[in-house]
Amino acid sequence: MRHLAVKFWTAVKHFTASHFETLGIASSLFGLVILFNPLIVQANTCALSLSSAPDLWRQGKKQESIWQLKEQGQLSEGLLREKELAQTLRNGEFKFAQKLAGGHTDPNLVQFSSGIRAVWKPLPKHSRQDNLEVAAYLVDHMLGLDVVPMTVPRAVNGQNGSMQYYIADAQSGNKHREYYHRKKGPMSLRLLDYLISNSDLWGGNLLVTPSGKVIAIDNAATFRPYIRPTEEAKLRTELTQIINLQYYRKLKNLTEQEIQRQLQPYLSQQRIEALITRKDMLLKMAKPIFEK
Repeated sequence: MRHLAVKFWTAVKHFTASHFETLGIASSLFGLVILFNPLIVQANTCALSLSSAPDLWRQGKKQESIWQLKEQGQLSEGLLREKELAQTLRNGEFKFAQKLAGGHTDPNLVQFSSGIRAVWKPLPKHSRQDNLEVAAYLVDHMLGLDVVPMTVPRAVNGQNGSMQYYIADAQSGNKHREYYHRKKGPMSLRLLDYLISNSDLWGGNLLVTPSGKVIAIDNAATFRPYIRPTEEAKLRTELTQIINLQYYRKLKNLTEQEIQRQLQPYLSQQRIEALITRKDMLLKMAKPIFEK
């Protein structure tokens, strides 16, 4: 029975409200969801959490374990695990495993002595050295979006760069029709891409896990240091796809001082100020919706 419920819930999740309205079965289908709600919730949890957080950690799936701990409300344990993983990525011994194809950032897959893998990307030698990959992770982390794997700064042989935890059992988004473009991803991803002004939105910069979790990688074409003239009008048309009440509250609670504190080591002041302007513009536009 649980197996059938998992299949049913998976099918339901792949429909949008507009699909239901088009088919004319919205009320009956959601009535069925409510009727079987206890079983479906249990089955969906089972589908998304095939292993417990400790099991995932022991299997070497460190980031996956941390995300699960946070989803379960075990924030203190998740924080401890984050510190441990960050220590490994920053200072652990590793060897280069292979060059990764694609992109213009010369990514390298590395293997740590602890068993985990990561992607190291050197910063362009002739750039100002803004570490956009690290900054994208920090914005994700400040808001608790949990779509960017842990990314830390790391220099190798005198070359500055970023070290990002590698999600092993995921497929490229361009192999999933529904994610061929990042704009079709979940709201958490759309909010992140808006704030960091991501200009490289193709599905190859996404990963999709077997459980359906969408992960944002390759965040190097981000943090445009200015606001385009059309940006406000575009935001108005996409507002309800970018933010809901939960994210509105998180964004409102994120102070300019905290943004500056966390991002100043990795971004120019111009890029930071553009991010803050986008944040303020989004909050101003969303306020009439969530503070009636």
